[in-house]
Amino acid sequence: MAAIGLCQLAGQPISPSPREPLSRKVKQKMLQDLKKREARREFGSHALPEQCDWLDFLSPELEYLITEVWRARCAVTNRKLERRPLALARWWRSARPFFSDGTTEERQSLPLVLVDELILLAPHLAERLDSALNIAAAQAQSRQSSADDTQQALFQAAANALGGEQQARRIDNRLQYMRVISCKGS
Repeated sequence: MAAIGLCQLAGQPISPSPREPLSRKVKQKMLQDLKKREARREFGSHALPEQCDWLDFLSPELEYLITEVWRARCAVTNRKLERRPLALARWWRSARPFFSDGTTEERQSLPLVLVDELILLAPHLAERLDSALNIAAAQAQSRQSSADDTQQALFQAAANALGGEQQARRIDNRLQYMRVISCKGS
């Protein structure tokens, strides 16, 4: 809005420019970092990122998620993606159960992580969120909690990791809005 007003005051034509697309290198690095964290989480500290076959996203999907949904900004701090890269992280709704000795069949039966279940965070917040979700999932699994109790525990863990329930609800609302918009478009 301010740009339109300034252009009118200056008597200049309004020429909006689209966002500059992310470089392929930046998208690959962000996806590789996500795969590294996920591999460490599920397979141990010596795991290879290539083991995370449930995290294969197309470049246009990542581009849309990063530039359109999160506007290349951290979901919590609103810091812009510039020289210091942000990190992709799974949101609490897509937390996969942790298996310390799970078989391949058990892992393959789990749902895939979809691109609309990822958020963009500062790297330290992504690590904090991952740790909180891991602990909450392990505790829920050890207590054999119901699905509703597990969901509530995961939400609470995400809220605590990112600065409160209001912050977590704002991220939830953004992801739900994105799903509605993408359903209308298809």
